[in-house]
Parts: sequence; C-alpha cells; structure tokens
Amino acid sequence: MQKVGILTWYKSLNHGAILQAYASQRFLNEQGVSSILLDYDRSAKTMETTKDIIKRKMSYFNLNYLRMRTKLKKWNTQKRASFEEFKKNYLVIGKKYNTYKEIDNIMIGSDMVFDFYEGYNPFMYGKDVHSNNIFSYAACFGYTTEESFEKFEKKDEIINLVNKMSGIGYRDDNTYKILKNKCNIKNATKNVDPVLLYGFNKEKEEWNDYGWKDKEYILIYSYQSNLNKKSEVKRIKKIGKNNNLKIVSVGYYHAWCDENVNADPKEFVEMFANAKYVITDTFHGLVFSIIMNKQFSLIVRNNSFKVLDLLKELNISYNINDSVEKRLNDMLANSIDYDDINKNLAKLRSKSSEYLISQIDKGD
Repeated sequence: MQKVGILTWYKSLNHGAILQAYASQRFLNEQGVSSILLDYDRSAKTMETTKDIIKRKMSYFNLNYLRMRTKLKKWNTQKRASFEEFKKNYLVIGKKYNTYKEIDNIMIGSDMVFDFYEGYNPFMYGKDVHSNNIFSYAACFGYTTEESFEKFEKKDEIINLVNKMSGIGYRDDNTYKILKNKCNIKNATKNVDPVLLYGFNKEKEEWNDYGWKDKEYILIYSYQSNLNKKSEVKRIKKIGKNNNLKIVSVGYYHAWCDENVNADPKEFVEMFANAKYVITDTFHGLVFSIIMNKQFSLIVRNNSFKVLDLLKELNISYNINDSVEKRLNDMLANSIDYDDINKNLAKLRSKSSEYLISQIDKGD
C-alpha cells in the first residue's frame, strides 16, 4: 500500500485547519492510500510592519474583545483540549518530518503552507524532507504578494525548492501568479481545498451528538476581532428577531450573540450542517457553507485573494461593492441555487482527485 506523509498546518487552533487535515486523510484512505500527518516546529515570526501591528492591535479595542478578554484564556484552554482529543481519535500523526529516512510520497498542503508573511518555514517547500516524490496539493502563498516575494531574502531558496517538486498543486490565482512569474513554474494544477474535495457527506449524517438538528439558528463564524461593527450587529440581530432565530457563534466569542459555542471539530461540522443561515467572513466558513448547501452571507475582508477566487471557480456571483446590509438582505430574499454549484464542484473535485492520485502514482 502506498504511503503519504502530509505536511500541513494541522496544529493550528483553528477549525478549518484541523478539518482540512482530517479531510485529506479521509480522502486518501478512501482511495486505498495510507497517510500520516508529519510533525513540525513552526516559526511564527511575522513580517508585519509597525503599521500592520498597530492596525491589528487597534482592532482588539472593541466592546466584544474587552468583554471576551477575561474569558479568553479559559476559552482557548478548553478549545485546545477538545482539539487534542479530536486529533487523538481522528487523525493519524507521525513523528517529525525530518526524522524519517524516506517516505514514498510527501504531500505539502493544503492551506497557506507557502506563505512566509506569517513565518518562514522551509520544510513547507520540501527542505530536509526525505522522499523521492515531493509534491504540493492546493498550496497557497496566503498574504504573500509578488512584490513581497521579490524582496524576500530567502526567495532563491524557495524558487530552488519548489522547482524540485514532482508536481505543483495550488489553491488560488495569486499563488499561481507567484509560481509563474517569480518561480518560473508554468505547469501547475489548480486544486480545491481538501474539505471541498472530501465533502463530509458521511460526517454530516453521523456527527449529530449535540442536538443541533432540533434547533433553529443563524450561525456566525468569524474571528473575535471581526464582525463587531454596530451596523452589522444591528442588522444581524434584526434578522434573528424577525425570523425567530437564535444567533449562535461557533469557535470564537462574540458578546452580542445569543450563544457562543466553544465547539470541538465534530460539533463544528454538526452546527454548519443544521444551521438555517450562515454568516461568515472566513475561507473555511465559506467552504463549509457550500458543501452543506447553506444559505449564507459572506463578508469579504483581507482574505479576498482566496474567497473571491473560490466563488469565481464555482460561478457564484458576488459584487464586492455591495454593502454588508445588502448582502444580509440578499441572504434572506434570494435562495442560492445549488444545482449548478454542485455540478461545478463535482468537476473541480474530479480534476483535483485525478491530480492527487497521479502524483501518488509517481511514488511507486
């Protein structure tokens, strides 16, 4: 049986990160492929400028964050414990990546594994990784731009390493531009995120231990520093009241919500599967809304490089100039037609699956 070592950010305290790792392993397992997540020590030395740091810290000065501040330590302690329990029960994790003499295949990705804005980690480009078949799947440069790549002191090392890979799978057009224009890589394949590839069809039926199937609610999935503007909150509360729906935040605390749920990954999936509406400004919030065929409202922030790219791939219309209020109104007034979306997704899944299996076959 073929074996794949996976290098991805599965240790992040983020539902999207851990569930895309889970999806990768489950999909490979369905193909008759054995896989292990490779351990790592991550450098998180950010390239934020002084202006960026000030802007980020200023975002914390809102009523929601101040209310949450006293609870944050306990919240994250509980979240970390539930994530560790999930990893123990549902992920196959191996030793540190550089301790293996050789693994048949090394898959780097998915997610922002090529990003160095939030820390340079050369092993995510294959450095000191021992395999004759190293490839990327749905890799993303994240907040890295062509301009920042050109100025980066380690750019030559990155160029050398990615050109040694047996295959390049990327997730968004910004990543392809960097690969093509800065790394001289023209033969690359666009992939869907593992969550979209796997689909979670089995899990949305089986993961129903928390009783969300019997509840009526609007699901909020947004980081604590976001979705706290008075105008946004006022409109969302009005929607909840007018439709007799509870407003529930999952994963992150928002003091204005009716309920905040520090969900483990299984409950997270269950809550998306059973929500009446979803309001989110995150990539994986969008991804889970799509695979669960939910009526959703997406608010685009600094993650436009990945969310707008996905909407375009699935032919889902989105006007960047629409106000948040209009977007929320549209969520109620216009039902999303998932027939064409699911057909488009099926084609993208087929292409991504073919790429992934073809890369693994090179490890024979």
